[in-house]
Amino acid sequence: MPSSKAALLSKIKNAKASVKVAPKQQEQVSSEEKKKPVKVTQNQVPKKEDKKRKLEVQEEEEEEDVQLMGADDIDLDDFSDEDDMGDNDEFDEELEDDDFFTKKKPTTTSSTKSNKQQPTKKRKQEEDEDDEDDDEEEEQVNKKKKKVFSEENFFENDEDEDDDFSEYTEEERKRLEQLSGMERERLAQIEEESRLEMADDATRQEKPTVMANYLEDHEELPEAGEDQDIGIAGVTEDLTKIHERIQENLAVLANFKDLREDGFTREDYLNLLKTDLSLYYGYNSELIDVFASMFSLPELIEFLEANEKPRPLTIRSNILKTRRRELAQNLINRGINLDPLDKWSKAGLKIYDANVPVGATPEYLAGHYMLQGASSFLPVMALAPKENEKVIDMAAAPGGKTTYLSALMKNTGVIFANDVNVDRTKALIANIHRMGCRNCIVANYDGRDMPQILPTKVDRVLLDAPCTGLGVISRDPSIKSQKGKKDIELLCKLQRELILAAIDCVDADSETGGYIVYSTCSVSVDENEAVVNYALKKRHVKIVPTGLQFGTPGFIKIGERHFDPSLKLTMRYFPHVHNMDGFYVCKLKKLKNGKKLSEEEQVREEKNEQRIQKDKSDEKNRRIRDQKDREDKNKKLLEEAIKLANGNEQAGIELFQKRKEELSLSRKKFKTNKRSEDKFRPIHERKKSGNRKQKGENMNYV
Repeated sequence: MPSSKAALLSKIKNAKASVKVAPKQQEQVSSEEKKKPVKVTQNQVPKKEDKKRKLEVQEEEEEEDVQLMGADDIDLDDFSDEDDMGDNDEFDEELEDDDFFTKKKPTTTSSTKSNKQQPTKKRKQEEDEDDEDDDEEEEQVNKKKKKVFSEENFFENDEDEDDDFSEYTEEERKRLEQLSGMERERLAQIEEESRLEMADDATRQEKPTVMANYLEDHEELPEAGEDQDIGIAGVTEDLTKIHERIQENLAVLANFKDLREDGFTREDYLNLLKTDLSLYYGYNSELIDVFASMFSLPELIEFLEANEKPRPLTIRSNILKTRRRELAQNLINRGINLDPLDKWSKAGLKIYDANVPVGATPEYLAGHYMLQGASSFLPVMALAPKENEKVIDMAAAPGGKTTYLSALMKNTGVIFANDVNVDRTKALIANIHRMGCRNCIVANYDGRDMPQILPTKVDRVLLDAPCTGLGVISRDPSIKSQKGKKDIELLCKLQRELILAAIDCVDADSETGGYIVYSTCSVSVDENEAVVNYALKKRHVKIVPTGLQFGTPGFIKIGERHFDPSLKLTMRYFPHVHNMDGFYVCKLKKLKNGKKLSEEEQVREEKNEQRIQKDKSDEKNRRIRDQKDREDKNKKLLEEAIKLANGNEQAGIELFQKRKEELSLSRKKFKTNKRSEDKFRPIHERKKSGNRKQKGENMNYV
């Protein structure tokens, strides 16, 4: 269907043509009517004349309108395709009327036919020439009218054709180009502003509202170090909701400047995050603070998640009795699926699943392998004992490291396997016998007394010190709630004393040795780097490379605390990084025997030794007095018993012995109950002897 603009132009052209053709037709009809009358009714002629007059008046009005306005100024909305079709129908009816009159004319002779045909050919030629002239005039009018423009109608959409600046003059073309460029810039600026507004709206909608959501369910924000109460059903909130809040909080802290809520500081977000972590993973607030000071926030989440998963089960083949390949083949035949541990270990095997109990196979009972964590291999490998050396394992139970030392030494030399806990030494002795170790001496002493007990110094010492066990939480989840900063402080003091005792046991002049390896199964800085840094200040030692093929270097700075730069040679192992229990390994080389003290410290140390000697002598004298008092008391009781027996000495002695047995039984029962109560309490809460507490003597830690 043609557009409204094109339809209007074609209508004007057709109207002009009809105006020119109508008089000629009228003359021809009148001449023919004179020659030959036609039977026409009276009503037909007036109708034809009326229609022609109306058509002429309408064409004259349209020509005046076209001359007054250009094609671009015509309001095309006033015209529609339907109107154009209606006008064309009326025009077709008029043509049909003309045809009606021409068809009714009779033909008489051949001469008349020829006369009629000649004028029609000429008339057609004239009509064609007139149409061509009219088209040229319309094009010229349109060109003139198109030059009339304004800023309002220039940018109107034209459906028929695009703007062509070549039809305008040079000045007009420049002006049009300038106007179009300015319009494009304005539109681009508007588009950019709208895009920025939409981005701001999206950012505002996606901005987390962690604090607002938390305050809807709680009266106030949690304080630093505050433990939340755990409800009867588990926790006070749904774990899924807490996990979502943790993720949102981490996102805000990662981009705190843009995503933080007004009125809240970074410390508020951190306190809320620590509280949620303690609730979600089941830790007390003190341990969360310890871990948060060591790791970044994303790494902290990885560490806590790794502690929720068990570590792979590993065993160590005993090279004193078998080879790893033979052992692996035997275990595979028994339905155990395993692989070599890793390239860094030549004795380890990693077990995936087993159809039989791994700790009850004939190979295990024969001492062909030892159930041992992968991280427990590392201190022994770092110590690297040689054959025919003297070595001390100061905390040997249950014997995994001791038997590995014996295997590396090929049952030569001497290993002093010491442990302070009598009950644990039983397992130590059993494993030594099962694994076929013949160069071990088991002892039950406090490790701090080893320098005074041993008659000579040794070549190497392995100290796997007692610790909080913060690296083996996956094996003992009770650590999450039972251990705290007080336990760390108490054990730090014990570890410092033990490492100094271990250094004192080593001979600095040893030809092959002079090394000390300090290790713990904890990730706490206070139990590891701080203890080694203390030993560097108190003894003539230096840190040397461990010789291990992998690991994370130790901390030389954490928070505001700075340590010796050589601590970067120590190695750390984390569950989320190495897929093994958290562990710390440090290797020291003793440079000189004796203590590293200043003059003031030496004087102070001498005074302390004198005080200790005096305390020991006073304790000895006290025991002698107590013994004498007991003898006097028993003598008096015996005399009273004889009196009660009416002077019968034999009956009095029997009464006295019976009474003495009753007293001993009551005392034994009291001691047993006291010991059983202490067994299930943390170390720092166990009951201590009142005399030792008064005298300030060193206490043994189990």
